[in-house]
Amino acid sequence: MKFDDDNGYSPLTKDAWMEAQKLRQCALDRSPSVVSELANMCSSEYIKIAQKLAQVAEGNYNDVLGILNKATLPEGAFFVIEQGELSRLYVSNPGVKTSPSWSPFYKWKRPNRARSKSHESVFDVLHFEDSCMGAWQAFLMHQSWHYLLPVYRHGFRYRRLYIYSEEDLKWKDDHTEPEDDNSIPSLVEDWKTVGLKYAIQYHLNEAVDFAPEVFSVNGRYYVSCCYWTAWGGLIREHKELVLKEGKLDEFISFKDETIWPYDCGFVF
Repeated sequence: MKFDDDNGYSPLTKDAWMEAQKLRQCALDRSPSVVSELANMCSSEYIKIAQKLAQVAEGNYNDVLGILNKATLPEGAFFVIEQGELSRLYVSNPGVKTSPSWSPFYKWKRPNRARSKSHESVFDVLHFEDSCMGAWQAFLMHQSWHYLLPVYRHGFRYRRLYIYSEEDLKWKDDHTEPEDDNSIPSLVEDWKTVGLKYAIQYHLNEAVDFAPEVFSVNGRYYVSCCYWTAWGGLIREHKELVLKEGKLDEFISFKDETIWPYDCGFVF
């Protein structure tokens, strides 16, 4: 697998960093023609799935596969969480044991299997449909440690609020009507939204298209999405994904566009 994305858990070695730069440049060189020639496949259905995923309650991580309808685990397998400053997600199978990892996603290994230096990932066993929707759900799952898995202390540095439409920017004090079961929860002041209300007011007259984008060409998928972070502001990230034999084989971060710059000033 080729994953260049900085997961916040451990720094890249010099060789790994250089390889990541090559992967990013190749993805960047391929992407402009893709965006200009193809239609965006991301519909309202894509956005609803993302919004539902963001609402999964802490501890109910096995609800994820009820939302991601193009993702499957092996029969009898389920998710297990290990909490910490940056929490990690396991996949548990009957008759297996844990293996330590610096990744936010890793699976349990069979007891008789020799320990290897390469850390096995949840994505070794998590399967996705090879389609635009499958790639979108792989993207959501890969990025879920930023918004779904619990974090503590210094881990808040990596917290993000993903924004899929203007509906996601509704604040608790903007209305008094109770929310129904299908509504998007209103925002509150927390680590995911530090500075966001100020930024919205400051950029009130600026038109921003928050819509995600999903493109497919030559077996590769290109996904872009907006998120807010207190350590950077409003950013649109661009990823290149490859699904091979039902598994996420490549996940390349090739461009970040800063739309509204912001820094909360907290230093960890």
